[in-house]
Amino acid sequence: MMSMELKRAFRKDMEISGEYVQRYSGTYSVLLSVICFFELVMIIRGIAILNFAKAKHVQYFCSYVFLLVISLGALVVIQLSRRDKVKLQTMGHTVSLYAFFILCWAVLISYLDMVDGNFPIVYLTIAITIGGIAVITPPLFILDVASTFAALIILDSRNTTPFFHKTGNIINIVVFLSMAIIMCFRQYRVSRKESEERKILSHLSYTDQLTGLGNETAYYRQVDKISSRIEAGNAEFAIVMMDVNNVKATNDSIGHRYGCHLIVTAGKTLPNIFTTSKLYHIGGDEFVAIVSGDDYHNLLQRLDEFDKELEYKKIIYNGKELILSVARGYFMYEKGMKYSDVLQNADNAMYANKMQIKKAHNLSER
Repeated sequence: MMSMELKRAFRKDMEISGEYVQRYSGTYSVLLSVICFFELVMIIRGIAILNFAKAKHVQYFCSYVFLLVISLGALVVIQLSRRDKVKLQTMGHTVSLYAFFILCWAVLISYLDMVDGNFPIVYLTIAITIGGIAVITPPLFILDVASTFAALIILDSRNTTPFFHKTGNIINIVVFLSMAIIMCFRQYRVSRKESEERKILSHLSYTDQLTGLGNETAYYRQVDKISSRIEAGNAEFAIVMMDVNNVKATNDSIGHRYGCHLIVTAGKTLPNIFTTSKLYHIGGDEFVAIVSGDDYHNLLQRLDEFDKELEYKKIIYNGKELILSVARGYFMYEKGMKYSDVLQNADNAMYANKMQIKKAHNLSER
C-alpha cells in the first residue's frame, strides 16, 4: 500500500504537471489536434488499402483507432481545463496516462515492424518525444520508458529471429535510449523549475511581506486545521493575542515609517520568544501566536521572556527614541471549547493587559 508521504508526493507531482499543461494548453491542443488529424487520415487510408483478412493489417488498423481515441480524450480534458471545469490534479493524471498509452501504442506498432526485422526508431522517437512533453515528472517518465523497453524485449523474444540479437541494430537501440535520457534530463529541469516557482508563489501567498511572519491567509488556513483537530478530539494548543501599543501616536507625531518600525521590530522579535509556535501578523498592529510544542509546555516562561523584551522598551531608530510596547493575552484550549471561544478569551486577556501597561507606563494611546 502506498504510504501517505508517497501519496502526497504523487499528488504534488500531478499538480505540477497540471499547472504545466494549463500554462501551455494552447500548444498541447495543437499537438493533440495534429495527432488526431493524422490518425484520422491513417484510418481512412487503412479502410481503403488494408487487407482485413490479414491479422497484421487488422493490428495496424486497431493501432490507428487506439491512438485517435486516446488523443481525442486528452484533447477534451485540455479544452475543459481551459474553461476551469477540471482540477489541475486531473490534468496531471490525464497527461501522464496519455503518455503511458502513447508508449503502449509505440510498443504495438514497433513490434509489428520488428516482426519484419526492422527497428522502429521513428515510432519510438515520436513516442518518447510526446511522452516527454506530457509527463513532467522524471520518475514517471523513467518508469514509462523502462516499461516500454521491457515490453519490446519480451515481445521480441517471441520472434523466430529476435531483433535484439542482431549486433547491427545496436545503433538504433543507442539512439532510442539516448533520446530517452535527453528527454528525462529535460523533465528534470522543467520539474525543478516548476517546483521552485511553486515554492516562491506559496511563500508570497502565505507570508506577510512587512514582518516575514505568516499573513492573514496563512492564519485562517491554520485555524481550519486546528478546528479539524478539535473535532477529532486531539487538539492541544494555546492562543496568544498581541497588539503593538502607541503606533497611532507615533505615526501622528513623527511619521508612519516610525510607527511601521515598531510593528516590524515586534514581528522580528517574536520568533526568538515563541520558537515552536505558528506566528501571524493579521493586519495593522495585531499579531497572533498559535502555541504548540515546547512553547505550549513552557508557556509561562515564554510569556516572562515576552514581557522582558516587549512590554516596554526604549529603542533608537534614525536618531529618534521610540517606545516599543506590546500588549499580550493568552488562553489555553480546554476540551469542549471551540476555536472562537479560545480566541475570544485570549483577546479579552490582551485588552486587560493593554490597560495595565498603559496605566503603568503612562501610555495614553492604543
